[in-house]
Amino acid sequence: MIFLINAANAALYADEIEQIQSLRFEVLVKDLKWEGLTSAGGLESDRFDGPSAVYIGIRESDEVVAAIRLNKADRPTLTSEIFSHLVQFRALPVGERVFDVTRLVVSPGRGKTFRKNRYSFDLLCAAMEFGLAGKLDCFTAVMPTRFFELLQHTGSGIYPLGFPAGTGADEHLAVAIPVVPRTLDCLYRFTGNSEPRLLSLQGAPLSAREAISALSA
Repeated sequence: MIFLINAANAALYADEIEQIQSLRFEVLVKDLKWEGLTSAGGLESDRFDGPSAVYIGIRESDEVVAAIRLNKADRPTLTSEIFSHLVQFRALPVGERVFDVTRLVVSPGRGKTFRKNRYSFDLLCAAMEFGLAGKLDCFTAVMPTRFFELLQHTGSGIYPLGFPAGTGADEHLAVAIPVVPRTLDCLYRFTGNSEPRLLSLQGAPLSAREAISALSA
């Protein structure tokens, strides 16, 4: 099940939020050993978590196995505040119709490569469905160069905002992903699955009203 958490329904997802932060600790702190992260009690969080954040997660049985975070870009975001040095030859998209996508994590037991890891692409499909329902312009993100190249091959329309930084497996760059039907179609084709990923509490595809509720939170 792929679920969406926002200010309107966060009280119903307290356990999932804790699991998301626990998964982030496992992947980002213990496995990838990212520096400068804030963690306590086996949970990872930062100042971009909180009531205004939107989370999309994948739950199997009672376990959250993958998740991403989205922050509206009419206010400071992780990309604008922490990774602004990666935005060099294009302006960083901002405003109410832009969301910054961060903290994409997948349980280590679910796959070793992005190409084989359907969870990452299911999250991206769900995010794009959310964006289209809410009439967004684009998403911004910082991602590994190898994942950017993979997304380019899907025909998604993703484009860089600056030059890569880092070396080897740690090389990364800032990107923007247009929120247009063609992008979602490309992701569907790449995954071989055109079924909607993001479901509401009623078990139906996310409606425009639900997306707008999430956007305005």
